[in-house]
Amino acid sequence: MAAQSQVLRTRYIQRATSRTNISSKCRKCMAKEETINPIPVSGHCLFRINITNDMIHWCLCRKYQIQFSNKCYEHQPEVVVKNDQAKLFWDYSIRTDRVIRAHRSDVNLVEKTTKNISLIDVAVPWDSRMEDNGRDKIEKYHDLRKELRRLWNMQVKVVLIITGMLDTISTSLKENLEKVEANMALGLV
Repeated sequence: MAAQSQVLRTRYIQRATSRTNISSKCRKCMAKEETINPIPVSGHCLFRINITNDMIHWCLCRKYQIQFSNKCYEHQPEVVVKNDQAKLFWDYSIRTDRVIRAHRSDVNLVEKTTKNISLIDVAVPWDSRMEDNGRDKIEKYHDLRKELRRLWNMQVKVVLIITGMLDTISTSLKENLEKVEANMALGLV
């Protein structure tokens, strides 16, 4: 709760509020000011991204009846799984005719029957950067979308699953989960 209110007693806060001559530099790296922003980043962010990706992959495997375990926490995503309806790529580099900087999203769904591709990307930015992060991600995958449309002759959409580091939920989260019909409870993201 203190982190959400941004009132943790960091060295920067201690120096500003107390009369002691304490260094405001980070205890770990001693290079930058110790403020609230970098504290949760350590492993929490990557852990949440991986858990969310696992759940999305599991939900999509379940939806398309592609090999999946009964419990989502037992699910071990494979790089490529497919059947006659869909193909799912997990952290897979998509090859194109030309060099594209952003060629790997978290989960890629190719729906064979509807000829749609969903590039699903999960992000956990600092709460104040959620909106900027969404715009950056859309721009990041612009070239890949264009190239896939040209090469594979399919409709391509970018689906962003963005939650703030301190559990803020973006206004488009529910809508984006519905785009890929990943039947997930928002509380699990």
